[in-house]
Amino acid sequence: MAKGMIRAGVMSLGLAGGVAQAQEIGFGGSLEIVSDYIASGETQSSGRPALQFTGFAYVPDGFYVGIFLSNVDFRGPFGPYPDAERVELGLFLGWEYEFENGIALDVGYERYWYDTGECCGNFYLGVSSYLTDQFEIGGRATWDPQSGNTNFRATMAVYPTEQIGLRALVGRNKSGLFDTRVTYANVGIDYYFTDSVTASLDFHNSNSPVKSSNVVLGLSYSF
Repeated sequence: MAKGMIRAGVMSLGLAGGVAQAQEIGFGGSLEIVSDYIASGETQSSGRPALQFTGFAYVPDGFYVGIFLSNVDFRGPFGPYPDAERVELGLFLGWEYEFENGIALDVGYERYWYDTGECCGNFYLGVSSYLTDQFEIGGRATWDPQSGNTNFRATMAVYPTEQIGLRALVGRNKSGLFDTRVTYANVGIDYYFTDSVTASLDFHNSNSPVKSSNVVLGLSYSF
């Protein structure tokens, strides 16, 4: 959901040290193509490319709303299900706040729909902090009150130069309906051609029976 973009946008509109300025509305987003849409260690596009759009609006005191769109492809062992979903729509509403010590808090709710109907929704809580100008750590937890699903992850990012970013992630997703647990991880590298254009390379791994690509390429444009 391009959370870092939201944080940067809110900061650019005047949020510093937890003090909000004039209520000016800002907008942002991204358009990205990836060779495989992987979420929590499981492919959402059956190993096929996905085109994704994220858009959001925000105000300096940290509140934001947004939308996420992507093509999906859920397939059984012998091909597509008869009523297989093709489009994923996500809407999210949240609040982000950065304390004077540099720790950022992000809370909100996200809900998803497919072309065959409504799916599910999660409350989320995220925490992040820049330990230095080039090193960031964070974590995120989600909970679906309807199904009981929980998802926890820890993240780390290092920016050795202005054009290169290195990422690592480890997480665990627990299904409340089927009592299954998926542990997943990925490491990635980003190359920033400009402030708007970024290429990414990710290496994924998980213990899920859902087959996903181990290597994912991405190209995004942010605005």
